[in-house]
Amino acid sequence: RKQDRMSIINLAGLDFETYCALSLPEVGLARYVNHPTFTTTLASIALPGNNTVTIEFPHEHPGRLSAFISNSNRRICAHYAGFESAVLKWMGITPAHPLIDSAVVAAVAGADRHLAGAARQLMQIDKLDEDKSLLNLFAKKQKDQVSDEFDRQLIGTHPDKWLKFREYCERDAELSRGIVLDWGGDPDLFEKEMRYAQITLDMNEAGWPVDVASVEEMRDRYNDNLDRIKDGFALMYGTDFNINSHAQVKKWCADRGVRATSFDKQHVEQMIARLEKRLKTVGLKHEQHEVLDLLHTKRVLGGSSLSKLKTIIDTQLGGRVYDQYVHAGAPQSLRTSGRSIQMQNLPRLVNQ
Repeated sequence: RKQDRMSIINLAGLDFETYCALSLPEVGLARYVNHPTFTTTLASIALPGNNTVTIEFPHEHPGRLSAFISNSNRRICAHYAGFESAVLKWMGITPAHPLIDSAVVAAVAGADRHLAGAARQLMQIDKLDEDKSLLNLFAKKQKDQVSDEFDRQLIGTHPDKWLKFREYCERDAELSRGIVLDWGGDPDLFEKEMRYAQITLDMNEAGWPVDVASVEEMRDRYNDNLDRIKDGFALMYGTDFNINSHAQVKKWCADRGVRATSFDKQHVEQMIARLEKRLKTVGLKHEQHEVLDLLHTKRVLGGSSLSKLKTIIDTQLGGRVYDQYVHAGAPQSLRTSGRSIQMQNLPRLVNQ
């Protein structure tokens, strides 16, 4: 087993920087990578011996990058390896071995999954570009940009920032490699978690089918119901009151003798339970009945999982949703967690 653990010493850290006119958090990884404007801008490979190679626009030199990635004597790691895996697939490059996810290694070590936090906790090293200024410049469409494609003139206009962006990419590749080498831990546990991470990645890349037409119909009906509920509340209490304004809702309740600091799902449920209990025992004043009406309305408007219908539509690609689960996404328990739609939290709809 020692030899198995020692084999990852011939390890390379990989990090991509990319551009797309779409927002990754809004549309999800699959639509982001498959959008016509998606492109790679940098690829850094951190090799043994403090040797880091950076390739500009690596998709234009796939053979050069493939020579590093497809070497059967080398293991490749990346932080949030699902992203690098998707980019490699887009480039047509197949790694010789499954990627090692340093985010999983960090979680198993009890550290933050995010690279910035893990780097500080495990390596005592900071990431670069903490204010996201470089990413905002080179990874996102600019406000005055005419074309949706990446504007290469930005490099000539901001040469110093481009060099810093290269350093940023190199640092991330080096940190990923360092986390795996220093914190891989017990070889049996390491291999088990990497196997689970690969199973999760395989599921994320295969995706889950979506009946898009049905989801769109459900969304339209849901939005119609919301409009009717808002109109009904406005008919009873006036249109000057904005039920979506936290400040106005807080004051409205306080004016009626009910103080509240939050109107998230949990607090709304607690206040409803408290008022309904009082209703059954000593009764409610007229003003308290009004607050109860408001809380019931807030519960319908803000607490329904049907609000995720928009996320399903925005992130689906070709009738499937992808990249929904994160292995060891909860570092405290190492349980798999969800992202985007949070499919594990969707209620089963039962005909009554």
